[in-house]
Amino acid sequence: MLIVFVFAFSANSQNLGKIKAEIEKINNELNEAVVAGDMNKGLEYYDDDVISMPNWSPMMRGIDAVKKENQAMMEQGMKFNSFNTETLEVFGAGNMIIEIGKYNLQLTMPGMQQSINDYGNYLTVWEKGKDGSLKIRIETWNTNQNPMQLMSGRGGKQAPELDIMKDDKGKAPKKDTKSERR
Repeated sequence: MLIVFVFAFSANSQNLGKIKAEIEKINNELNEAVVAGDMNKGLEYYDDDVISMPNWSPMMRGIDAVKKENQAMMEQGMKFNSFNTETLEVFGAGNMIIEIGKYNLQLTMPGMQQSINDYGNYLTVWEKGKDGSLKIRIETWNTNQNPMQLMSGRGGKQAPELDIMKDDKGKAPKKDTKSERR
C-alpha cells in the first residue's frame, strides 16, 4: 500500500511540474501580449465564465466583462512598458490547478510625468479541459504597495527593479551582472 502511495505522489509531482512549465509558458505569452498592447490576445486562455477580481476594482464575471475592461484601459491610453510574472507554487485539485505567484509591472498613461511601477502577488485558478488545454477560470491580484502612503507622500515602497522579484522576506537577490553584459 505504501509503495502505491509513494508512486502516486511521485507521478502527481512530476505532472504538476509539467503543468507549472506549461503555465509559465502561457504567462510569458500573456505578458508579451500586454506589453505589445494586445490586451485581448490573451483572452484565448480565459474560460467564457471567468471570474476576475482585480485589485481596487469590482469583480468581473464572464469574458465579455474582461474584454470591456481591457478596451476601456486601451481607450484611456494605458501602456504597459513591462509586465513580468513569476510562478511560485502550483497545486492540483481534480481538473483545477491553483497557481500562486508574484508580478512586477511598469505602465504609463497620457499626461503622466512618470511611469507607475507596481509589484504584488496573484492567484490564478486554471481549469484543465478534456482536451488537456488550460483556461483561466478565476484570477485575482493585489499590490504590495499601500496606495494611501504613496498618495500622501509618506514614502510607500518603490517597486524593485523590473528584472528582480523579491523573496518572501522582502529582499531582492543579488544582481547577475554577467547576464546584463550580454
